[in-house]
Amino acid sequence: MGQVTSWCLGDDEHDHVLTSLKEDRASTRTAASSGASQATGSDQNEQTAIYRSRPKAIMSSGPMYAAGTFENKYALKSVIGNGSTSICHLCEEKATKKHFACKVIDKRAIQSKSDDLLDQFQVEIQVLQSLDHPNIIHMEDVYQTDTRICMVTELMEGGELFDYVVQKGTLSEVEASCLVRKITSAIAYMHACGVVHRDLKPENVLLTSPSPNAEIKIIDFGLAKLLHDSQTRSFLGTRGYLAPEMLRRQSYSKSIDVWALGVIVYVLLCGCLPFNDDGSKITSDKAARVRLISIFFIIFLYIYIL
Repeated sequence: MGQVTSWCLGDDEHDHVLTSLKEDRASTRTAASSGASQATGSDQNEQTAIYRSRPKAIMSSGPMYAAGTFENKYALKSVIGNGSTSICHLCEEKATKKHFACKVIDKRAIQSKSDDLLDQFQVEIQVLQSLDHPNIIHMEDVYQTDTRICMVTELMEGGELFDYVVQKGTLSEVEASCLVRKITSAIAYMHACGVVHRDLKPENVLLTSPSPNAEIKIIDFGLAKLLHDSQTRSFLGTRGYLAPEMLRRQSYSKSIDVWALGVIVYVLLCGCLPFNDDGSKITSDKAARVRLISIFFIIFLYIYIL
């Protein structure tokens, strides 16, 4: 599961992140009051087969919480991840003995930092409850008490795509194209539903199992936004994957996810980021060629999927 610490770009950006979340909340409320158009078009009808459900715009109505208590249905097991305001556990459904992942969110820790962080968790929950795609993590149940929120999702036992690439060094074009097509399909579906992820990176793509040909799924919608308007301005994400317009603090659209996908393609093929931490480009001829190939590759895939 993604950790809350990945929300921030560093200590110097903390105040700006909170400001951006406040701007998000204000713009989302404005958009919700005016309503959003349903996604239509013959191109979506042609692609319905790749979705579990037809994509439709998600309204800001808030998440739905399960009746009863978490303890009546599930039992917490070992810790599999930690964040500044949450802990991810292995959990077991008592009736079936089936294993899931459970992200336990400490509401008091969140509220001590900012109410806007709690609002963003509500957005994450609603988005995951609304999306239904084979390459997006599936939400099983959500429980809320006065002190915590328990988010139960399917268990991903194969680790991060990032670690998979580190282990292999680089991927072949054949293997990379298969993975990228699945990620592109999930992004196209999210965008058709009016959702922009804003933090796509190999660390937020998990494998279902360690076995060969394992499925991949996008996780960590902690920075996701319901983009009812064509553009927004809030500055959030992971620096190495941010589109130029975000780095310039300019208005941006859903296309920022496509930029991040292009960076992911580069990482899969080269085993490193295409840009240094300071934003300067890698200048080697090989890197330049691969970067150009990656750009054309992702443009072709995105047009094909849409």
